[in-house]
Amino acid sequence: MKTLISRKQYEVLTKECDELQEQICQIENDEDIPKDLLKKYSELSNILIDYEEAYHPLPGCISTLITDQIKTQMEKKQLKQVGLGKLLGIDKSRVSELINGKRPLNLNIVKKLHTELGIPSDFLLAHC
Repeated sequence: MKTLISRKQYEVLTKECDELQEQICQIENDEDIPKDLLKKYSELSNILIDYEEAYHPLPGCISTLITDQIKTQMEKKQLKQVGLGKLLGIDKSRVSELINGKRPLNLNIVKKLHTELGIPSDFLLAHC
């Protein structure tokens, strides 16, 4: 699947996705919608959703770029959630929420992700 890396690419694909949606909506019967049109619309939608989750997470959530980096560092250091919790000074349930993008970062956690896992602080701040 294609990955977006710029706002310009996002805008181009958003326009293309909107045009496909208009075409689909003009067809009265669902069974008359060409399968290739539905497939392309679905693929574009998924690419846009991935970009939005990574670069524009909902308030109170964490960018998937950060959660992916946390998971990568956990694998490299062979850490389980309990071990990460000890390093970060938080309990296992909070770790679970953190790595699943459901708990926002605070400054203390950002500092510990940098010092304990080696995630660059500029990366963390850019994607908070």
